[in-house]
Amino acid sequence: MYRIRMNRKNKLFKKCFFWSQKFCLPLVLIFLFPILICYLIGKSLTLVEVEKISNTNFFTRTIFEIIPDNSIATYIVLYLLIFTSLLMIFRKNNAERIFNDGHSVYLHNCYKRLWIAANILGYRKLQLIGVSIPMQFELIINGVFSEFISESSVVQYDEFQGEIIVEYPIENKKNKVVNLLVCDTYDIPLEKLAADYLENTTVKISSQRKYSGNRYNNPKLVSTVREETQKIVNAYKEVNLFMTTNPLNTQKIVGTSFLTLDRSSFDRVSVIQMDETKIYKDQFIIYKR
Repeated sequence: MYRIRMNRKNKLFKKCFFWSQKFCLPLVLIFLFPILICYLIGKSLTLVEVEKISNTNFFTRTIFEIIPDNSIATYIVLYLLIFTSLLMIFRKNNAERIFNDGHSVYLHNCYKRLWIAANILGYRKLQLIGVSIPMQFELIINGVFSEFISESSVVQYDEFQGEIIVEYPIENKKNKVVNLLVCDTYDIPLEKLAADYLENTTVKISSQRKYSGNRYNNPKLVSTVREETQKIVNAYKEVNLFMTTNPLNTQKIVGTSFLTLDRSSFDRVSVIQMDETKIYKDQFIIYKR
């Protein structure tokens, strides 16, 4: 019990440290540090220095023309110049960095923060290991980062050589919702699905009979998911995805089967994850028409 509490505290500390270092502190520096500088040096500027600031560019000259009070205009222009300089420095430094590289932090339900990290702080790369599958779908579909990296550079995938098994354990054509189970690293037994989902037609795609937990590059699985998705897309309005795929295969599945959801016939696509009781129950809607 003591060890469990310590593990939780360690995870919480790592999570807080990660977001503070990568997200909160840079934003504080970019948005609030210019205010401090303005407060410290704003009043000490000479008329010559104020004139130089006002003539920095067309934008600064416009601000001084619009705002009659030179003191207020000076503070605004000074803030904007420092803010812009800091923003450019951070974006340049972060451009080639991986946002979550070297951090064992689980990223889930934090789309807005990751959007800010990419579009304001300038991170172009995200490592998908440690990112929840619903989050992976949402980020890849919306192209939040320029580059998604499946794993660290030291991880090597063997190519899967076995057969892909497609089963239809439940059929209910009256219901316009379909479950798509993609079993890659681990199996998903039907008894692990919440009762509500057992009323839907279920397609189960499995890459192995005996699951070792090993990660494979699995082109056959990716192509089979695409084929089965094309079969069900016109017959059903909603699809629930249950997946135990590694980041490499998840990225390929999103790219080949779900990247153009706005042009598909699905009205809603959801990814279902396990809840605290290890039952697939938690629904995360990644697309809704």
